[in-house]
Amino acid sequence: MAISETARLDMLAGLRTHVGEAVANTLMEHLPPGGWYDVARTADIDHLRADIDRVRDDVSLLRSEVGTMRSEVGNLRADIIGLHNRLDGVEARLDDRIDKLDAKFSKQIADLTQKIETNTKWMIGISITYGIGILGALVTFMVASLN
Repeated sequence: MAISETARLDMLAGLRTHVGEAVANTLMEHLPPGGWYDVARTADIDHLRADIDRVRDDVSLLRSEVGTMRSEVGNLRADIIGLHNRLDGVEARLDDRIDKLDAKFSKQIADLTQKIETNTKWMIGISITYGIGILGALVTFMVASLN
């Protein structure tokens, strides 16, 4: 609790009457003007120094950890770039294989189409030959029946 100036003056007046003016003035000069709560002790300063040292140590540790994290992020970035490059290579090889398979299937489809066309021509030729043979047999049978 802070002491008011009025209370300080009352105390000075009381001291002057009991111990004399010179001793009272000396005692009052040794008291802090705003009260003891404003006075820092050596122990308080030592505690503050210890707290500051702990904060400095924590900051140093954090800086070290941030440096480690930056290094790890850099390594991860390099790994990702490496994976990306490998994937590009795999993608190029897959594209090449797909192109080869596409060419192979296109050739096989073309060969099958040619064989189907050839078979269709043979089937049409055979069908026409059978048709002509049947027509010839019918004509012969009709001619023979008319005679």
